[in-house]
Amino acid sequence: MIIGFTGTRTEPTWQQRNNLRKFVENTHIGEVHHGACTGADELMHQTALIHSVPSIVVHPPLKTMHMMAPDWNHDNVIVLPPKGYYERDIDIVTPTEPVDLLLAMPNTPRRPHSGTWLTIDIADAANVPVLILWPDGRMEPYLGAHAMRRGVQWYASTQQLRDLLDRKRNDVTP
Repeated sequence: MIIGFTGTRTEPTWQQRNNLRKFVENTHIGEVHHGACTGADELMHQTALIHSVPSIVVHPPLKTMHMMAPDWNHDNVIVLPPKGYYERDIDIVTPTEPVDLLLAMPNTPRRPHSGTWLTIDIADAANVPVLILWPDGRMEPYLGAHAMRRGVQWYASTQQLRDLLDRKRNDVTP
């Protein structure tokens, strides 16, 4: 499964850290794409390294003010050329084809000028399922405006999303 990841530049809560670890441990991830910023991206990068995700694709920003300390010297890490935030966020969701899932770790409900929420909206527009790891420990599928307008039956429960992930892991068509 190919995962896109986006999250807060502030330090994730212990509940988010724990849920990310559990998700990575319990999901067969073949490739993860992240934006190389401090905070959640850095946590995802380290978690993917610890759990031997076969391919970690780094989409660094042009502006390095919030970039994580480079930890690219691993055989499974691919670093792409830096891009502006918007272009990079699009690439995290649709590197060549849309990712199977966007995992998002915001630190607040929707707010303006948030790269995390922009990336969630890009995934919604691309019909990519989004799973949000909230600061209080909730893990919820995101039902965005584009999915609602299309009348898409989204994942009413986390269990339905897990079933989808299991089918993708086993390459079984629903």
